[in-house]
Amino acid sequence: MEIGDIEIEKSYFGNGAEIDIRRGSLNNISIRQSYFVSQPIIWNSLTEAAINLFFANNIVLGEFKLQNNTTGTIVNNIFVNSTFNVGPNSVLDMHNNILLGTNTSEVVLPAPQSSITHNIAALSQFGTENNNQANVAPTNIFIGGESPDGQYQIKENGPADNTGRNGVDIGAFGGPAPYRLSGIPNIPHIYELTTDGFATEAGELKVQIKVNAN
Repeated sequence: MEIGDIEIEKSYFGNGAEIDIRRGSLNNISIRQSYFVSQPIIWNSLTEAAINLFFANNIVLGEFKLQNNTTGTIVNNIFVNSTFNVGPNSVLDMHNNILLGTNTSEVVLPAPQSSITHNIAALSQFGTENNNQANVAPTNIFIGGESPDGQYQIKENGPADNTGRNGVDIGAFGGPAPYRLSGIPNIPHIYELTTDGFATEAGELKVQIKVNAN
């Protein structure tokens, strides 16, 4: 059975909540702008690898593992955990990601024909070729603070500021569709509305609104 063209975006996955995939022939799965406390994706052992997976602008606190032989794009994410295993036979376009883990033995990168550029690592997981940066301290990358997701916003003039592919910020807050704090939709919202409460004889009602652009 073929399943595809599934989009998941601007979601919060708490402790123990994952995307559990138990079907084969998965095509065009898009996971964007979400916050994962645990491991984002779990494949059943009988499931085939995903084809054309798009994983972008997410913040991942837990382990990140992909089924071997996966194809697709991993772009503008932040991976906090040391485990980053995408399968040695996977072919992926990986750019503008930040890997904060400090255990290099837990990192398995994709096949050599993959494109791995403009990533930042706390150690040397991505190396320094192809505009990758190694041995970068998190305190130099992020603004910090107490907010679970806001702390990962990029520090101005830091190593991730405008240094990604095509000149965008590296990390979840960069690129054409950046991560939104607390999943706030990228549409305007009304935060104040006032009216005199009385319509004219012609049925007109004067209303004043104040709108924030997100």
